[in-house]
Amino acid sequence: MPDFVVTETPRRHSRTLLQADGLALALDFVERHVGSPSTRLVLWWPDVPSDPGPDVMVAVPLRLYQKVETLADELVEAWDRSWLLIDSTPASQREAVRGDLVGAVVIAMISAAVTGLDEAGDHVGI
Repeated sequence: MPDFVVTETPRRHSRTLLQADGLALALDFVERHVGSPSTRLVLWWPDVPSDPGPDVMVAVPLRLYQKVETLADELVEAWDRSWLLIDSTPASQREAVRGDLVGAVVIAMISAAVTGLDEAGDHVGI
């Protein structure tokens, strides 16, 4: 899994405060280090774009991310009750699998909200 990076400002060349292997660790760091309202920490997922051209970034406030994460957590819980997605993994890996699945759902939901419609014009929703 790619590293997640936390910096002080919304510029890639800012001083790196944290580089973590997991999204949960990076989010925990951001939550613990946000101070005054003027504090600006940015969590990056420096992934190399697969297509040539500009690399577009969408910034989402932490509170909004947390609301979507709560919904994603509920979805993953419902899926696991129906399909035993997490219970079918070794006990030592269940927490990591659950965290990865919740993170993937959050990213998919935020992406759907940003794009709104797919190329065929059908509504994207969960």
